[in-house]
Amino acid sequence: MFDMKRILAFLTVIVMFGAPSCGTPDDDDSFDEGEQETSNSQEENGDGDPSQDDNGTSQDEPNGEDPEDESPQVCTDHATDFPLQEGDCVPDFTLPAQDGATMITLSDYAGEYVLLSSFPLADTPVCTGQMQKLDEMYDEFIAEGIQPFGFNNEPPEAKRDWHASMGIENLLILADNDPLNEVSDMFGISGMYTQRANTVIGPDGRFVMTQPVTGAADIPAILDEIRALEE
Repeated sequence: MFDMKRILAFLTVIVMFGAPSCGTPDDDDSFDEGEQETSNSQEENGDGDPSQDDNGTSQDEPNGEDPEDESPQVCTDHATDFPLQEGDCVPDFTLPAQDGATMITLSDYAGEYVLLSSFPLADTPVCTGQMQKLDEMYDEFIAEGIQPFGFNNEPPEAKRDWHASMGIENLLILADNDPLNEVSDMFGISGMYTQRANTVIGPDGRFVMTQPVTGAADIPAILDEIRALEE
């Protein structure tokens, strides 16, 4: 015979707390869908994603700005009155080298100093020593961000064989002859024969200086002067 007191006590517990349940597959699916909807909502709002900031913007994406723009700021206000004054923007020019085929354009050397070491006549002793010294020190100039060139107003063919005979390895010698003295006029070194001088153009394309020289002895000095400009 059943113990009626125990049965009544059991029924009382069920009434008070409800019958225990292990749930159903439908109950589980309903829970999962709710979780998924919450997760989707968070993703759409950028919540819970460490790669996004409070505005939902990815922190890993670039903002289109380069914090270190190292491109050279080259002048464009080219001077039209010659000879140039210190700080004037040098007009762009293109000249042939001694082989007649290699063309050198000033703007191709933006961001570097350009040295035009000019001389009067090819195949003469002082001019030969000047160009040989410039070639000898070529790597030193390049290491300092300086592009050196020889320069005068004779045509390429007047310098081609002379260039080869000097044993020059790297230096190019430019010809300012077509039109005659077009570039020499800019720097005030033109004439029947180009004046012997060292002319410096800055990394920004502006005229720095022109100095008369005597020959090979002045090549190390101009390197030191340009180094001092960089300090």
